[in-house]
Order: sequence, then C-alpha cells, then structure tokens
Amino acid sequence: MTRFQLDDSTLVSIINGSSIGMLLVQEDGTIVFANYKAEHIFGVTSGTLTGSSIATLLPERLRADHTGNMARFFASPESRPMGVGRKLVGLHSKGMEIPLEIGLSPITIQERLYVLASVVDISDRERAEILEESNKALQYDATRDPLTNLPNRRLLVEFIENARNLAVRNKGRMAFLFIDLDGFKQINDQYGHSEGDHVLREVAAAIREQVRKSDIVGRLGGDEFLMCLTEVSDSAHVNSIANKLVKAISTIEHVDGTTIPIGASIGVVITGMTHDVVIDDVIKAADQLMYQAKQSGKGR
Repeated sequence: MTRFQLDDSTLVSIINGSSIGMLLVQEDGTIVFANYKAEHIFGVTSGTLTGSSIATLLPERLRADHTGNMARFFASPESRPMGVGRKLVGLHSKGMEIPLEIGLSPITIQERLYVLASVVDISDRERAEILEESNKALQYDATRDPLTNLPNRRLLVEFIENARNLAVRNKGRMAFLFIDLDGFKQINDQYGHSEGDHVLREVAAAIREQVRKSDIVGRLGGDEFLMCLTEVSDSAHVNSIANKLVKAISTIEHVDGTTIPIGASIGVVITGMTHDVVIDDVIKAADQLMYQAKQSGKGR
C-alpha cells in the first residue's frame, strides 16, 4: 500500500475546500493567509485578503475594541471554540454588515505565534431563527382570543383532549361550565362595542381568578366562555365554583366609570371520561343547560 504524503500544496487544497472560512493572522493584525471560503464570506477576489489588516473586515465602530481583544488574546493565547456564544459582526466588501460566528486557535509556526480564526456566516441561520419566531408568534395568535388573550375554541378543545387522556388513565371525572353573559347585548347597544370589549376583558379576569393551574378556561366567541375543571371529586365543589363565578361577574358594576348591569348564566356538565366521550357533545349539553338557566331567570 502506498503511504499517503501530506505536502504543503495538498494541505492548502484541503483548507481551501473547507466549508468554514479560515484566516491566519499575525500579532499586528495582518492576514497572512485566507482560504476561499473566507474570501467568499467577505466578498473579495482571490488573494486580496492576504497582507491586509483584519480590522478592515469589521465595521469601523468595532475596530478599536477588536484591537484590544486581539492584544489580550496574544498576551494569553487560549483556544476559543466555535459554537459557544462567540459572535462578531463582519463587513462585506459591498458595505453590508454580516453576522459571524467565530472560533480562535493559537498556532505557532516557526517559533512565531499566530491566531487561526475560523469564520461562519450565520445570516441564513439568523433569518431562519427570525422566521421560526415569527411562525411561533403567528401560531400563538391563531390559538388565542385577541381580546382576552384566553385560548380560543381551537386551543381550548386541544387542551381538553389532553386533560381527557389523563382523566381516562386515572378514571377521573371532569366538569364543563358553559358561561354566557346576561345583558351583554344591551351593553353593546347602549354604550358601544368599545365598552363591551372592556366588559369581556373584566369577565375574563374574573374567571381566571376562580381557576386552578390544572383547570382550563377559554373564550368560545361573543360573550360565551368555557371553563373545564379537572380531577373533579364531587358536584358540590363544582356548584360552589359556578356560584362564585355568577357572583364575581355580577359584581362588575363599573367600567371606565360607567355603571353597567351585567350577569352570567352557567350550564354545568359533570362526566366520567372515556375515549368514547365526544367533547363537542359535552360542550353542547352544557350550552343547553346554560339556556335552561337563562329561561329560569338568569344569574344562576
């Protein structure tokens, strides 16, 4: 077998074939070698980086700090691997700034100390991160009621399905409280939708005060809200919560200094949970019971 020989030209070919930019810099900041990838990152023609100052690859506002950082590195040379938070802003030949991730390695050549700077343009990665954050925000907006910031019906049902799976395993019961406001149409008609929106936010706050961390609450739309109680042990506790809700909502007497008549009627369904239970059917049943509460005089 022929022994592989690594000569200088082969080594340069390997370095130039790297997908990471490499700059070999001496102590005064002069670049003595740059591979093809580094030239591509900074948008320069082949061979033009060699002999220039590393500072020219940075925006002018950062050059003084960089000079100090270089001096400290050569005074105490220590490898600083890429991917541990070391980032820098570079300057493209066309004048635009580019975010970079860098690694630094001290190298001694012929008894002289150099620093090998490994450079990666993370513009695409940052754009991807921004896009991901944007998508998360859009997803959040798509599952939240913009007025009250409560889960909307879509997210509410998803939460309930997850809670149902836990209840099935534990052979537990859940309670569904369908809450509809009394007199809300008159508030909108008399005081306007802005006042009505304020009332809905006050109602959402009142409902939040009655829930435990394990409970679920959301806005179905209009003036309808749904509360789902998990780990229900007895109906008396559920009825107590429902009555507290009716009282809390009825005590919202003033909005922006205006006296308002507001109340709530609630339909309650308590059920054991199996995989055969259809959540939409349970919500409809609670809705029908809420309607019976309204027909019986409201506020109950």
